[in-house]
Amino acid sequence: MKTTNKIINLLGAVLSLLVLPVASNAATQVYDLKADWSDTENPNGVWSYRSHDGNLLPNDAFPWGYLYSGDLYNGEADALIRTTAASAVPGYREVGDISALTTFGVKVRWTAPANGSISISGAIWNPIPDNLLLMQWTLCIMEAL
Repeated sequence: MKTTNKIINLLGAVLSLLVLPVASNAATQVYDLKADWSDTENPNGVWSYRSHDGNLLPNDAFPWGYLYSGDLYNGEADALIRTTAASAVPGYREVGDISALTTFGVKVRWTAPANGSISISGAIWNPIPDNLLLMQWTLCIMEAL
């Protein structure tokens, strides 16, 4: 039985993580997945793109992940991709948006570069018009020991 891809868009219009370190100079540093995205580096600074089991995603035929069967949108995949002009769907999937196409699950991990306080904002929506795919996400916060 074929597993239906779950497509999750993480703000940029995708997931934007705003990080506000409490520093002696009270400077605010903003980390934005869409703005900080890399097609060539993983991990990429404070960001890392990972499979459901926590391993780093490889950079194969498309930016990050695995294509198990079929084409990118109609097969089984675990991938994180940035929307290009060719794959954009105005009003749903805009150029630069980060999408997760997943059969088993993918993760985007942000690691704080210093101690401090953070503020997180983002949005999630179905990036394919009139498609009733299951969308789910989890925010996990882990503290260093």
